[in-house]
Amino acid sequence: MVIVGVFDNMAMNIEDCINILFDMDKIYPVEYEAIGMAIKALEYRKPMKVRYNDNTDKYSCPFCASSLMKEETEYIQDENMDGEWEYYECKETVPSFVDYCPCCGQALDWNDIER
Repeated sequence: MVIVGVFDNMAMNIEDCINILFDMDKIYPVEYEAIGMAIKALEYRKPMKVRYNDNTDKYSCPFCASSLMKEETEYIQDENMDGEWEYYECKETVPSFVDYCPCCGQALDWNDIER
């Protein structure tokens, strides 16, 4: 009943909700597991900065380390030596810029990454 009241106030930030749940854990020790699950779920909602690996030039989830890259295909038209047009397929791996990790659901922060 008290937990519902916490989430009714949408202006409250995630950190405040987590602190209230930690305090509730001391008052209602029987609901320890449920409160722990709620805290974990809220922590997933706090955006974490994505990880960048200099060696592989790739981004990954800061929580589960799964790749946050996607493959894009670009078709390039070019004239060959005979004056005929040819099409080339150019594949490139780029950051996906998703808001949540597709594997674990962690909220992601891409603010320092140029798009």
